[in-house]
Amino acid sequence: MTDFMSCIPNEGTLLPYQKIVITFCFSPKLVVDIKKDVGPSHRQDYSLFVRFDSVGSKDGFLRDDNSDTMKSNRLQKVELALTGSGLPVILQFDPGKVLTFAPCSMGEHSDILCIVRNHSISLPVMYHFQKTAHFKMDPERGKIDEGCIQNVICSFVPHQIGVFKVKQVIEIIGPVADENLRSLSMKPFHYIYLEFNSTCKACTKKVGVKINPGISPLISNPTRQFVIKDSEEKDDLPPVAAMLRSTMTKLHNHRINDVSEKDAMIAFPNDRAASLRCGDHHEHFRTIFTKMPRHDYMDPDFEYTDLEKLEKKIHREYYRDYIRNLRNVRLQKEAQRERKFPFNEVDIGMEPSSGLKSPSLSQSEIEEEIPSSLKASSLRVKRLLSTKKIASRETESLQRKISKGIKSKPTTYHEKRDCSKVLTPKQIHQVIVGPSVLNFGNVCVKSTNTQLLHIVNMLPMYILIQLDIDLEELQKTNQFSYVIPPTSSTYISMVFESSTNGKFWKSFTFRINNIPGGHILVMAVILPVKLELSCNEIVLRPQTFLLKTCFRGTVRLYNHLNRPAQFEWKPVSAPRGIAFTIRPAKGIVDPYCSLECEVTWQPGFSSPEKGEFMLQVSGGNTLTLKCTAHVGHTRVTFLEPRILFSNSPQGLTTWRKAILHNIGQNHAYFKVCDQSLLPTINIVPSEGVIPFGGITVLNISCTPTVAEKFDTRAKVAIHHANVIDLRIGGSVEIADVEITPNVFNFSGTYVGTTEVIPFVIKNRGVTRAKVEFNLKDFPLFAMDFRGNAGEFKNTEVPYMYAIEVEESTSVECGIAFSPVEVATYDFSFPVHINSFKASELYCEYSSKKKILMPRVSPLIPPCFVQATVLRAPLKLSSTEFVFKIPLYELQHSKEITRIQDLVLHNISKKTVQWSLDIGKSVKLFKSGIFKFTALIGSLKPDETYTISIHFCPREPVTYLADVAIRLNDNLFDYRILSLIGEIQSPKILFDPPFICFTPVPLEITAGVDIRILPQNYFSNSTLQFKIPTAKLLDDDEIQPLTVTFPKGRVITGSNTGINDELPCHLSFSSTKPVSFFANLLFCDDRDNWFSLPVTATAENCILTIYLYLAVHLDRQKVILKDDKAGNLTKPRGSFLIPMIPRRDSKAVSTHFGKKGSFVSKFNDADLTLGNLFVGMEITRDRFDSDESISDRANAGSLENEEKNQQFFAPEEGSTAYDYFQKVVDAAQTWFSLFGWPEGPHSLSIPETIRSNSRV
Repeated sequence: MTDFMSCIPNEGTLLPYQKIVITFCFSPKLVVDIKKDVGPSHRQDYSLFVRFDSVGSKDGFLRDDNSDTMKSNRLQKVELALTGSGLPVILQFDPGKVLTFAPCSMGEHSDILCIVRNHSISLPVMYHFQKTAHFKMDPERGKIDEGCIQNVICSFVPHQIGVFKVKQVIEIIGPVADENLRSLSMKPFHYIYLEFNSTCKACTKKVGVKINPGISPLISNPTRQFVIKDSEEKDDLPPVAAMLRSTMTKLHNHRINDVSEKDAMIAFPNDRAASLRCGDHHEHFRTIFTKMPRHDYMDPDFEYTDLEKLEKKIHREYYRDYIRNLRNVRLQKEAQRERKFPFNEVDIGMEPSSGLKSPSLSQSEIEEEIPSSLKASSLRVKRLLSTKKIASRETESLQRKISKGIKSKPTTYHEKRDCSKVLTPKQIHQVIVGPSVLNFGNVCVKSTNTQLLHIVNMLPMYILIQLDIDLEELQKTNQFSYVIPPTSSTYISMVFESSTNGKFWKSFTFRINNIPGGHILVMAVILPVKLELSCNEIVLRPQTFLLKTCFRGTVRLYNHLNRPAQFEWKPVSAPRGIAFTIRPAKGIVDPYCSLECEVTWQPGFSSPEKGEFMLQVSGGNTLTLKCTAHVGHTRVTFLEPRILFSNSPQGLTTWRKAILHNIGQNHAYFKVCDQSLLPTINIVPSEGVIPFGGITVLNISCTPTVAEKFDTRAKVAIHHANVIDLRIGGSVEIADVEITPNVFNFSGTYVGTTEVIPFVIKNRGVTRAKVEFNLKDFPLFAMDFRGNAGEFKNTEVPYMYAIEVEESTSVECGIAFSPVEVATYDFSFPVHINSFKASELYCEYSSKKKILMPRVSPLIPPCFVQATVLRAPLKLSSTEFVFKIPLYELQHSKEITRIQDLVLHNISKKTVQWSLDIGKSVKLFKSGIFKFTALIGSLKPDETYTISIHFCPREPVTYLADVAIRLNDNLFDYRILSLIGEIQSPKILFDPPFICFTPVPLEITAGVDIRILPQNYFSNSTLQFKIPTAKLLDDDEIQPLTVTFPKGRVITGSNTGINDELPCHLSFSSTKPVSFFANLLFCDDRDNWFSLPVTATAENCILTIYLYLAVHLDRQKVILKDDKAGNLTKPRGSFLIPMIPRRDSKAVSTHFGKKGSFVSKFNDADLTLGNLFVGMEITRDRFDSDESISDRANAGSLENEEKNQQFFAPEEGSTAYDYFQKVVDAAQTWFSLFGWPEGPHSLSIPETIRSNSRV
C-alpha cells in the first residue's frame, strides 16, 4: 500500500501544542487479474487507515505478559482514513501494435497509417512518440479526448542497409508529483510499446578479375591482384609447390655458378613488384631455378647513408636494452614474490573440479555485511511504513541471529559511518529493544540471575545501542554498548545481582546512535537462600530381605529459588551414639531442583533406634530431621542347646559350632554376654544379626591350660526378645608323646652330602598333640616330615619345625644333616608339646630340682645329636647326564646310542672303594637302555677313572634313572647320579594352557590370542585343527568356536629343534544359550594330536553375564525383557540384548550393539523361574577340511570382537562396583523369595552359599 500512498512529512517531532500540515500523495497502480480483461469501465478504489505512532521503547512480541504496571501508561494511537480511485490507460492501435513496413532502398521511404483510439470514458490521454532511428511519426505528440480517435502516419526512412526490428515507445503524459511531493508537473507516467519491422535493400556491383602473369600464390601476390585458380587443369598444391619442385626441373641445365651461396634465400618471381625499398646488404637471394645470385640494385636516392645506418643500430640497441631492463625488473619482482609466498610443489592429492565444496558457515561466522538483496529492498526514505512490510522485515531480522562476536564500538569505516548517522524517528521505529519490563521474579541474595534483552535491527545499516545503566545491581552485565549488524537480531544477557533483601523496582534508558530510544523497567524480589524438607520425621521399617540395607528410607530436599544451596547433614550426639547414616552427607542442590537423600539404619543389638540430624544450609535456614527405626519382635532358638568339648588337648585351641535359628517374622539381633563365660572359652561373633528364617553360626573356642573337667552356660541376649542359654561342657587331657629314637649319631658324613636319620613320633594319648622342634642354633640340621598332612610351616620362623599328631597314631620323620665343612657336633635341642616346654620340664623333673606332680603338663626327654663331618674323598665331573635323540633318527635306525663320560677323581690321601647302586632302576639297565662300563672299582690317591654311560633307547619315551654312588662300604649314598634319556618327539605347548571365556551375551563375539609353542620340529609341518560341536537341548548342533592363524599354519623346522612360536586367534560367539567344556584338537603332518581345553558360556541371563555387563557399563546398551514388545527381542532370561539379524551358522563374527549406556531397571523386570541354568551335551565334529578352514577364517572380522578378559570383583567405589552390587542384591532377593521349597528364606551372598554353611 505504501507504493501508491505517501505523505509529507511522514516523521518528525511535534512540540507541545504544536500543529503541522501533512500532505498526502496518491499514486495508484494497475492491478490486473489474469483471468479478466481490463475494459473501459475498469477502475480501482482504495480505502486505508494511516496510524500515527510515537517513537520509543515498545514491546511488540517481546512484551512482558506478567506485568500489569505499564498498561495504564501506554500511549494512545491516532488513525486517519484515506480513500481514492485509479483508472487505467486504455488505447487501441489499428492495425495493431506490430507494424511491418514494405522493404525499400536507401533514400526511399515506406508509410503506414495507424489509428489510435482512447477507450477511456472519464479521462483524456496526452501522448508523445519518442524519437526512433529510421522511423518518423506524424504527429509526434497530441491529446486524445475521452472516447475519441487520432490518425498517426508511421514512416520508414532507412539510412543504412539491413533488417530492422525496433520498439517504438509512446509516453503517456499527466500530472506527476515532484521528489519532495510538494508540487505537480506534467511528466510521463505510463509507457506503451509498438513493434516496427522492415528491411532496407542493397545494390550490388561486379568486380573484374585480372590475370597476373608469372608464378604467384593461389590467392594473391605482393601486388594484391586477384588470381583465378583453374582447379580442373592444375593440381591442388600449396603455394610453395614451385619452390619444393624446383630441383626436379630441367629447363635450365647449364653449369651451376660457384658464386651461389649456401645461406642464400630463394627469390620468388615478382616478389618485389612496385617496391622502391632498397634491399638489405646482409640478405642474399638466388633464383628459384638457376640458383644464381640475384642482382640487387641500390638506388642512391633511397639507400641508407652510413650515418643513418649507425643511428638505426643505436636506436635498435637502445630499445633492446630497455626491453631487457624491463624483463630483469619483472623477474626480480617474481623472485621476491616467490620468496614471500613460496610455491609448494608437493602434490597433496587435490584435483580441480573433483567435488570439493566450501564448508557451510555457521550463524556466528556470517559476515556482518549488508546483502545486496537487502539493499535493493530497503525502505525508501520518503515512503510510509506499512505493518505488513514491518512484520516481514522483522521476521527476516529474527532469522539472522547474531549470538557471538558483537562489538562494543564501531571499528571499521563502514561501521563508524553508519553509527555516526543521525537516525530519523522512522528509522528509530524500526529498531526494537524489549521487553520493556525485565521481571526477574523471586531471586536469592547474591545470586546471579540472567534475563534476555532482545534487540531487533530492521535497518539496512549498522546501529549503535548504548544502555545508560547506573544501577549497582546490573553492573555485572558484560557490556553496555553494542554494534548491531544490518537486518539482524541478537539478545543481551542482563545480569542481576543484589546484596540486600526486599523488592527491587528501577528503570534505565537506552540510546540508538546517541539518540534517546526509550526506557526499560527492572523488577525483582530478593530472598535469602532456603531449603525445604519433604518431611520432618522419617520412620524406617524393614523393606527387603537384605541384612545391611533392609532399614532405609529417603527424604527429599527442595530448592525453589534460583541460587544453588550448599547443605550439610550433622548428626545430633546422643549418649548411646547414633546408628543412622544419611547420604549424601553434604552437597549442593541446584536451583529449582530437588535432591533425594537416603537414610539408613545400621541394624545391631546395641544400635539406638532413634536419632536426629541437623540440616545446615550455608547462608540460609537450619532444619531438623528425626529418624526412628521400627524393629519388630522375633524368636530365636539353638538347634543344639549343648556343646561338648570331650578330650580337649591341654594348651591347644579346640573349636565347636553352635547354630542360632531365627523362627520369627523379622531379623533378629543378638549379643553374647561375656560375664557368663569361662576365661578359656571365647565365642565369635559376640554380636550380630540372624536373618529372617535363617541361621547364624557361633564359633566357640576352648583353650584350656589345666587338665580338668568343666561345665558352664553362655547367655545370648536377643533384641526385643528373651535371653537364651547355651550349655558348654567337656574334659581336658594331657598329651603323651614319645620320640624313638631320641639320639641321632651322624658318624662320618662327607662334606657336600646330605644324610637323613629316620625317627618316629608316636602319640600314646587320647587327644591330639602338637610337637615342635627348635633348630634355630643349628641351621645345618633340618626336620623332614616327609609331606605329612599335620606339618606346620612358618615362613617368619624358618628353623622352627612343628607337626600335629592325631591321637593313637605314629608319624615317620627324619632329621637331615647337610654339612659344608669339616667339623664335629654334640648337642641337644628342646622339644615343645602343645606349646609347653616339655623337654625342659622333663629335665627339671629328672634332676629333682623341682618337684612336679605328674598329669599336670606333658613331659618328654630332649633329643641328642652327635655328628662328625669328613672331607669328600671323591670328585665327580657331573651328577646329571641328559641324553637327547631326535625322533626321526630313532625311526630310521633302531640302534641309536649316545655316550657320555663320568670322570671320578680321588682327591684324598687314601684308596677309595666306590660302587654304583642300580637297584632302583635295574630294569632299565637289564634291558640295555642305560649301561655303565664299570659298576665297582677303587681309586688310589690322586687317581682318575672314566666311566662311559651308554644310552640306547627302544621306544620314543623319556627314560629316568637315579644311581647312587657309595664309598668304602658305607650304607648311605655319597652322591646320586641323575640319568635322563629324552627322545625329542614333536610336541606343542599352548600359552595360555587353558582357555576360559568370560560369559558373554548372545551374538557377542569374544576373542583371545593364543601362542602356539612348537618344539622338536626339525622339518616344516602344517597344523590342522578340529573344532568340537556343541549339542543343545533342542538337538541343534552349533560350532561356537572359530580358529584363525594370522601368520599361517606352517611350523618352520630347525636343526636344533627350537622352533618359532605360531600366533593363533580363537573366537567364541553363539546365537543360542550355550555352556560347554571341550578340547580343541590340533594335529601336525605326522598325525600327532594335541589338545587345548576350552570352556565358554553365552546367554542373556543377568546372573551369568553380570561381570561382562559391569565392565562394559559405558559401551553397551542393554534393554529389559518386555512381553508387550512382541518378537523384537530374543526370549532368554529377564535381561536381553537387542535383536540382530541372524547369520549363517558358519559365520564367525557378529556385529554387536553400538556404544551406549546401560539401562538397568530392575523394577520393570518380572521375576520368573527356570532362567538360571542351561544344560547341554558336547559331541565331536568331523575333521575340518582346508576349504572349510579358509571359509571360517575369512568369515569373521576381528574389528567388532571383544577381547576376552578374566573379570574379578570390581574395585569398590567404581561405577562397575555399584552395578555389581545391584546384581548381587537382585540375586539375593530372587533366591530369598523363590529359592526355598518351604517358603521365603533370607539368603546372603556369599555367606549362605558357602560349602561349610549349614542350611
